[in-house]
Formats: sequence, C-alpha cells, structure tokens
Amino acid sequence: MAWWHLLISALPAIIDGVKTLFSSGDKEKVIAQTPTYNQQTATADDTTKINSLLSELKNQLIMQSESIEDKLTYECEKYIEEIKDILEEMQINVRSIDKISTQNNHKIKNIFREQISQNLSISNKECADILYMSPGEEKQNAITKFKNQVIIKALKLIQQEIKNNFDNVIETAEICISNKLQNENNNISQNLNYLEQIKQVSNVFDKETKLVELQKNITTLEIATNKIKIINT
Repeated sequence: MAWWHLLISALPAIIDGVKTLFSSGDKEKVIAQTPTYNQQTATADDTTKINSLLSELKNQLIMQSESIEDKLTYECEKYIEEIKDILEEMQINVRSIDKISTQNNHKIKNIFREQISQNLSISNKECADILYMSPGEEKQNAITKFKNQVIIKALKLIQQEIKNNFDNVIETAEICISNKLQNENNNISQNLNYLEQIKQVSNVFDKETKLVELQKNITTLEIATNKIKIINT
C-alpha cells in the first residue's frame, strides 16, 4: 500500500470532516457582527472580547478537526504495522520504525492546532484586516474564506507529512532488509564451503544434515528478497 492509497481509504471521514470545517457557523456570525477592531486604538476590554471570540472559534475548529486527525493517524499506524510485520517475520528489530511512527503521529496531531492557532489571531495581519472591517455579511464571508484557507493549508501540510513519513518508513525498512541480505550474502561463501565439505563427507547422515543447513540458508535469502518486493508494491 502506497501513501496515496491510505488517503483514499480515509477519504470518507476526511470529506465529512472537511464539510463541517468549511461551513460557516455561529462563531463566524458573532465575530462578523462585532464593531470594527483596530489593535492600535482598541481598549483592553475590546481586545479581551475579540480574543475571547477568536478563541471560541479556534477551539471549535480544533475539536472538529479531530475526526480527520484520528482517521489519518489510524490509517498511518495500520500501514506501518504491515511493514513491521514483514520485518519481524525476518527477525529484524523494528524500533527505528516505531520511532518514525511516533514522530509522525505527533506531527499530524499538531498541524491543525498550530495552523488554526497561529492564523486566527489578532497578531495575524490578514485576520486583523478582517477584524477591522465594518460588521455585516461581507465581514462574515471574509472570515469564512480566511478560515477555509487555513484549513486547506493544514490539509496540504498533513498530506506532505504523510508522504514524507511513508518515504522514511520504506527507506528505513529497505535499509534493514538490505543489511539482512548483506549478512546472508556473507553466508554465501560459507554455503560454498558447505558444498565442498559435502563432497568430502562419506557418511550419508552427515551429508544430509549439511544439505538441510544449506537449503535453510538459501531459503532465508529468498524470503528476504521477496520481502523487499512486497514493501515496494
């Protein structure tokens, strides 16, 4: 499964979540009805009120975005577990994969929160310009449009983060398997020695034992090669 397959499998939950985020709600309407806000001339009370309204909108959006984050995190973990299963079958340590997975989940969980918190703020120029507008429908449309731009940016960042994560997971897995293969390749010379030894063995039982050991080594090498092919599909 490639990273874009994951996005497809998570698409229904993402669509439902995005529809909710993109719709214009009561929080935007309340902000749109507030008087013109100028940070340079506003009183402390005015600033407290507008910050409170923005906080309510931000908290609402962050809560609504959790369904998208949860679904994407779940799909990421499911995909990575498949890679880990392949490695564990080959008796390869998966700690490096676990580390990448943990870091990825943390980043995904914070993208929406960071984008929403940073942009829907009086310290953001575009947001401040909207707050400076006179109350009414135009102001509400501007808030909704700006909010949607923030959400779109967050979604694009999440998509890129997922791609980067899967690239890192696959690269790490390939390195682990390549190292395993290298170790097996080092055993090829030993296998050749086995063949020479088998030629010299006269005892039938000893010869069969060495043949079994040789076949075991060859089979291990074949399994490792097939695992690389599976990961790359």
